[in-house]
Amino acid sequence: MKIRRIAAAAVALAFAVLTIAGPAFAGTAAKAAPTAKVNINTATADQLTTLPGVGPKLAARIIEYRQKSGSFRSTKPRSWSPPRCFRPRSAAFERSREK
Repeated sequence: MKIRRIAAAAVALAFAVLTIAGPAFAGTAAKAAPTAKVNINTATADQLTTLPGVGPKLAARIIEYRQKSGSFRSTKPRSWSPPRCFRPRSAAFERSREK
């Protein structure tokens, strides 16, 4: 019984240390949020890496895409609609088909 308490205390202590100092052991520091807006059409790689979730590789891919395809027109994702053959049929179409 005493060994279980010691083991449970050791596991709890290890968990507490890892949750508090986890990022330091992993070698990653939390990235601070950018203080100003970043224009993705004119930003450099360093400016893009200040954005959350954007590292050096993604910043390079964004700049490569921007040079190849031109500037981004919108920050919204493009909407997609299925081809006409996959859209549900209207009630009027079904009535005309029954005749």
